[in-house]
Amino acid sequence: MTFKSTKKHENKLSSKRKLQIKHFYQTVISAFPMILISIMAIALLGIGISARYQHPLNTENENSADSQPGQQQGEDTAPIEKPYTAPYIDPPPDITANAYSVTNLRENIRMYAKNPKVPYPPASVTKIMTAVIALREYDLEKPVIIPEKCTKLEGSKAGFKANDVFTLEDVLYGLLVRSGADAACAIASIGTEADFVEKMNQEATDLGMVNTIYENEIGFDRGEHQFSTVDDLELLAKEAVKSNVFRKITGTREVTVKALNSGSAYKLINTNELLFTIPGTIGIKTGYTDSAGECLAYLYENKSDEIMIIILGSQDRFRDTTKLLDWAKEQIKKTASN
Repeated sequence: MTFKSTKKHENKLSSKRKLQIKHFYQTVISAFPMILISIMAIALLGIGISARYQHPLNTENENSADSQPGQQQGEDTAPIEKPYTAPYIDPPPDITANAYSVTNLRENIRMYAKNPKVPYPPASVTKIMTAVIALREYDLEKPVIIPEKCTKLEGSKAGFKANDVFTLEDVLYGLLVRSGADAACAIASIGTEADFVEKMNQEATDLGMVNTIYENEIGFDRGEHQFSTVDDLELLAKEAVKSNVFRKITGTREVTVKALNSGSAYKLINTNELLFTIPGTIGIKTGYTDSAGECLAYLYENKSDEIMIIILGSQDRFRDTTKLLDWAKEQIKKTASN
């Protein structure tokens, strides 16, 4: 009798438990749509927040696979300021450059940038820094001897002969007008090349050029760990154009310089073709190597505009720069009329 009573009680408990379980599952099933919607909403919110912080405004592929050794991946998340928010502002033109920036210096506004923090070889745009150090360290009338080793370098040269002596100013014409490797070498050889390059890197640090390393004063990148970025080169170019001497030299279309000792004359024609085709072009510096492609740091001025353009890794730097300049002037004009 005791056994049967216990069995009957267990059956009652079992039936009650089954009803509880059935009720639980009915509750879960009825609430499932709301739970699913909540999960999806949280996921979408997370994606939105992630996108906001991982995709800077007006910036393309800043951490691309084209990054060079020494690049710090994943740290380029600071948004680039968008200067104009009106809907009539046109997108920039398609160009061949791997990286570039367009900056309205009058308003101190970055109008657009592509890959501004990705390191690339700067080629002879390096010589802007060579000039900055030379102008800071030496007097313009200082005699500079052209060492024989400098005349045997590859790349573009001013054509100076070994042992000719020039004023530093005339050597700077060879450096910035003709993009002479011989001129850069002669300037660095006033002391030692190692000391000069150390000063270049120190100046880069002082200017906040955090993704730039110089291995030589010329811009050679074959087997060298030498690179910079659009952002860094814009900082350098802004510093360089504070010098009226630098502006005068880089804006010179052609000039003849003479050696102080031999009297040999050298005609130098500027490598920046835009000086001959676009009125208002100030300079600044061209560059090219097989690794770097075509490069250009460029400054344009008129009564109302001052526009700086930095180009790296281009297939046609002058065409690219012209297209970006036309675009920038049009956008400035549109915003001024509204």
